[in-house]
Parts: sequence; structure tokens; C-alpha cells
Amino acid sequence: MAVQYEYLGWVYNIGVNSVGHEYCHLRFLTIRGKSVAMYKRDPLDNPEIEPIRKGVVSPTLVCEELGRQRVNHGDVYVLRLYNPMDQNMKGQIACATPGEVRKWLEAFEKARLQAEYDMMRGVNWNENEINFDGHRPRLRRYVYGLGKYLRISKSTAA
Repeated sequence: MAVQYEYLGWVYNIGVNSVGHEYCHLRFLTIRGKSVAMYKRDPLDNPEIEPIRKGVVSPTLVCEELGRQRVNHGDVYVLRLYNPMDQNMKGQIACATPGEVRKWLEAFEKARLQAEYDMMRGVNWNENEINFDGHRPRLRRYVYGLGKYLRISKSTAA
């Protein structure tokens, strides 16, 4: 059995929400072999926590260092991840130092090589490719009592 590479730590997940505002959230990222998972809290301290995003690295993943950027009034060092074969699979993570970005770049490269090796051996994937930019499915939240106000406004407007 081959030894799987593992890398984990805190990163900033950078993106644009559905309203068009840029966000920069501190997230805990784990890479185990070719599997990637993102958490709101450290899963080592909170073993019951579920990842907010998870998937696998594809053999066609491209990682590029974008250098220092100003995000939310602070400077971070940004790493862009994307799949040239699928424009929907993209995202950016950032770190506080350029050294951390280089370590994550190396970690994603090792995961990509693992995915490439598995593909050459004919191993099937059971998970979806990781997407840092996509919107997570959310539960529909109902505001209780709002229907009462809607009925009142409709009756007074008529």
C-alpha cells in the first residue's frame, strides 16, 4: 500500500458571493492523497464537524501563485486553482506569507500527481472534483410570522 501525502492548515478562502461582494474567510484545509476538504473549524479539535466543501484534485488542476494582493484592508499571498477543462472548477486561497503559499502549491501539486497516477492505473473516482468558488447548498430558512405581515400589507394596499 502506498503512503498518502497529507497536508493541512489554515488558509483564507477568497471569492465573490452571489450579490457580487468579495469575501475572505479563514478556513481549515486538508489534503490527503488527492482528497481535499475545507472546514470552518479545525477537524482535529472538533472530530464531529463536517466539511463545508470536499472533493478530489483532478489530474488537470492548474495552480498558480498570484503574489501579494490587498483583500479586506489586509495583504495576503494568493494561490489560484482552476481546471482548464472545466471553467466552473476554480477558486482562490490565500496565506499570510509567501512561504505558506509555496507549501500549499507543493501540496496541490503532489495531490495532482497522485490523481494522475491513479488515472494511469485505472482507479475510478467516487467523489466530485473540488470547487472552491461554487456556492454551497443552503437550507431554506423561513421567517416565522412574516406571512402575517405580507397579508396585512396586501389587504391595506388593495
